[in-house]
Amino acid sequence: MQFLEFIQDFVPLTFQDVEHVMPHIQLLEFDRKEVILGTDEKCKGVYYIIEGLFRIYTIKDGNEINVAFMSEDEFFTDYESLVTGENCKCCIETIEKTRMLLLPYDKLLEGYDKSHMLERLGRLMVERAIVNMISLNNSASNVKAEQKYAEFEENNRELTNRIPLKHLASFFGIAPESLSRLRKYRVENIS
Repeated sequence: MQFLEFIQDFVPLTFQDVEHVMPHIQLLEFDRKEVILGTDEKCKGVYYIIEGLFRIYTIKDGNEINVAFMSEDEFFTDYESLVTGENCKCCIETIEKTRMLLLPYDKLLEGYDKSHMLERLGRLMVERAIVNMISLNNSASNVKAEQKYAEFEENNRELTNRIPLKHLASFFGIAPESLSRLRKYRVENIS
């Protein structure tokens, strides 16, 4: 299983560790433009993205503002909601058909009591999810749109072609027309 291979890079789990975790992992499948989590829901675990792409956004003055994009082989959780039990502050919606695994937080906590390696795995998954969010948020703040786009494109080349222009523009805080001009300018001056 892709997930087990991926996590073995983080932590060498024993057969008993795998036996404890595997029965509780849920496969979730979403079509394009389907809500994964809304602001009226609580995050219940840590997600691992097998395939697909989704966006994380907030609503400000009636407008959707994209704050992050997540794709294959990434962990995601709304850590604040997970720990406090409060509703999510952001919405999560698929851009592409998406398959992911959910490890329920209560089962992860049970695993912590049974195995040091499961505790370490849980910590590393949550840390990686948080680092992904912080990295994306930092790359989108305090920098001009041109530089933000150039950095995003360099670090996420394949994503720039998968994310619709309107979502990228929202992420960079500019109008879709401005992003279109920026892309055209970059193509003409890089080629």
